[in-house]
Amino acid sequence: MRMAYLHFMMICRLITGLCLLALFSCKTTTQVTGIYHADKNTGAQLLLKTDSTFEWVYPGSKTVEIGTDNTTRNLFYYTDGKWKLERGRLLLSSSPSNDPYTNSMANDSISRFTSISSFNFWNRYGEQVNIRSIQLPRAKPKPHFGNTLYFFAQDFQKNDTLVFYLDGYRSFTYPGSIPATIGNNIHKITLYEPYSEPGKTVVKIKGKRLFANGEYYARKK
Repeated sequence: MRMAYLHFMMICRLITGLCLLALFSCKTTTQVTGIYHADKNTGAQLLLKTDSTFEWVYPGSKTVEIGTDNTTRNLFYYTDGKWKLERGRLLLSSSPSNDPYTNSMANDSISRFTSISSFNFWNRYGEQVNIRSIQLPRAKPKPHFGNTLYFFAQDFQKNDTLVFYLDGYRSFTYPGSIPATIGNNIHKITLYEPYSEPGKTVVKIKGKRLFANGEYYARKK
């Protein structure tokens, strides 16, 4: 009789523990779900849904609102997938069929018909993006320092391609990432896409805010 009683109590405690764990999990999930907006004036939005899926966008227009039909218009960056809480952090796993992409990789602010050609690279905040290496036609990639390359257009043939390997962004090709131009021109390239390897992104939870890609996100009330 005593053994049966002890066995019953162990089962009750196990069931109670599982119920509390489920309740805590639901409460924690509810606490983090919602639409988060970046503190910086970038228009970035992160939507954490109650079904453990997410959407993450950097809109090209402030009128774009996540969760509406407008989210496919003028996007610089978009990804979706599954999220979960792990050791006090958010883990975002992009869907295999929807790895981060961009409708337009960069904006080319061009000054035409100058005495020399150049490419200089910047991010969306006006900060320099360094060139790690450059691959010239018929040559191996060579290390490069700084965010600018100068050259003369007449030194290249019509079918030649330049490849820039950038710090924190995918490679940039010319022509390819932007159209080819005639003559010497200065290209100020603003890169739109924050680089993200297909797979998982860790988002830190800091109080009531989230921190990812160098930005804080606050939940929309």
